[in-house]
Parts: sequence; structure tokens; C-alpha cells
Amino acid sequence: MFNRLMSAAVAIVLLFIAVSNGGWIFRIMGYGVILLALYEYYRSAGILNAYTFSGGLLTVVFLELRGLEDLVIALTFMMMAFLVAGLFSEDLKLDVIGKFQVSIFYIVIPIYMLLTLEVMGYMNFVGLIFLIAWFSDTFAFFTGRFLGRRPLAPRISPKKTVEGAVGGLLGALVMSLIYYRIMGFEQYLPMVLFGLIVLGMTALSQIGDLVASKIKRTLGVKDFGKVMPGHGGILDRFDSVIILIPIVYYAVTVIL
Repeated sequence: MFNRLMSAAVAIVLLFIAVSNGGWIFRIMGYGVILLALYEYYRSAGILNAYTFSGGLLTVVFLELRGLEDLVIALTFMMMAFLVAGLFSEDLKLDVIGKFQVSIFYIVIPIYMLLTLEVMGYMNFVGLIFLIAWFSDTFAFFTGRFLGRRPLAPRISPKKTVEGAVGGLLGALVMSLIYYRIMGFEQYLPMVLFGLIVLGMTALSQIGDLVASKIKRTLGVKDFGKVMPGHGGILDRFDSVIILIPIVYYAVTVIL
């Protein structure tokens, strides 16, 4: 418990520094998260080799140089190159290429979208994503620990409970409404509609946690890494964040 609380405190401090400063500090931390998450995923999936990590790194470089423009074309060329290289290397079997593709769409692109939101001046939405995901996780953990009785998804994550999920929903909602007032979200949405959206996003963040649990169970690992004692790896800490990013990115860039 102590290790979990200390790890969470350090993560919150680092996040506060990154979000409050923005700019190059936020970008460097963002790319650091991408590279560490890729390493954790490739190792957990058993596909950590020069080809996959170089492919992930090249995708990051391409995004920094070109943004999301022409990304589909670039990834298509990379897949073709991998398929050709697979003729000469056992490190690039078809299942390896498939797992590599998951890493790009599950890790690299969503976190890059988060960095793009900062560049566009929507750091308040970036903060909202983390607030919903992490406070939902925190309230769900403690509510489930003390009040949890009914399993939520026993085949995927036996320790998660219905009571914990409800506690996460309510806790994230309360904290988000406080954030709503502080950050002036009145300019975007009325409070009632904002609250309903937050509830939906909180439920989705909990689904993102379950998705990561299913991936880990499929790969046969308990955690993606050990960089955060009590929490696992960096990818374990970002699983409920990642699933929210594309939705918020779309809402900000297309709807608002």
C-alpha cells in the first residue's frame, strides 16, 4: 500500500510539472512515456527486437516531423518492409507484425494526439483526461478494497468489483465538477451536460483498464513493467488514459 501511494504521489507531481509548464517539458515527457511503454509492451508480447523497436521509433520520428498527415501511407510502407524482411528473419513472423501494429495504434498514436492537444492550446482537456482516469482508478481501488463484494469481470480482472466501479464513477464525477469550475469549462458546455459526459468518459476509462487486463492475460503477464511500485509499468498507469485520448481529440478538433 505504501509503495502504491508513494508511486502515485511521484506520478502526480511529475504530471503536474508537465501539464503546468507545457511546451518542451510536456513533449519530452510524452515521448519518454511512448518509448518506455513500447519497451514494456514489446517485452511483454515477446517481440522485443531491433526491427520492432526501430519501427516504433521511426513512427515517433515521423509523427514529430509530419504529424498525423500521411501516417497511413507511412505505416503501409513499413508493413510492406516488415513483410519483405520477414522472408529473411524469424524475428518478423506474421504474428509479430500484428502485435507491432497494435503497439502503434494502442500506444504511439493516442499519446501523440495528447501532445497535439497541448500544442493546440487545449491543456485544460489534457488535464481533464488524466483527472478522470486517475481519480476513477483511485476511488475505485479504495471503494473496492473496503466495500467491494460483487466481481465486475472475474474472468478478466478478478479483483475489480461492481462497488469499486461505482465508487470510481462518483469520485471522478465530483473531482471533475470541481475542475469544471476552476478551469472555466462553462465556455464549452453547461454543467449538467458536462457531468453526463464525464460519467461516460469515466465508464470508458474503466473499460480501458479492463482492455489492458485482457491484453496482459492474453500475453501471460501480470504487469507490463515494474517502473512504478504498486502499479506496475508505465503502460499499466496509462491504460485508462489511452482509451480516452482519441475521443477527446476528436471532440476538440472536429466538434468544438
